[in-house]
Amino acid sequence: MGASLPPRRRPGYDDTALEARITALQTAVELWARQRDMWEDCGFQSFAERIGAEPGEGACVTVLHFEGPSYNMFNGTWDDGSETSFSELIASLGYEYELSDHVSAHFYALDPTLRAAFDDYFHWYNEN
Repeated sequence: MGASLPPRRRPGYDDTALEARITALQTAVELWARQRDMWEDCGFQSFAERIGAEPGEGACVTVLHFEGPSYNMFNGTWDDGSETSFSELIASLGYEYELSDHVSAHFYALDPTLRAAFDDYFHWYNEN
């Protein structure tokens, strides 16, 4: 195994700041869902954990996996305005999301500088 490489430099963002942003996003999403009794069989994974690959350019910040009421909301069988409220929350935090499949959503930073910082953060170094 090779020596560990130093973190890449990102303008205005270090690993701790980026990790705090991921945690803040996850916390806000979980709180929103719990307040609506929609946090049943839900959780977060990294893109690498969920997909088993590097996220690439325009890196996915986190992956929400869900079933139960959240599944119904994301898949259009529960139209009580929750999806609009959720989308507004995510946008207010500076992110957007898209469904990857029927049981998971990927989140992406809207700000190009932050998006580039996440690209660098999630990039896997080739140590060979």
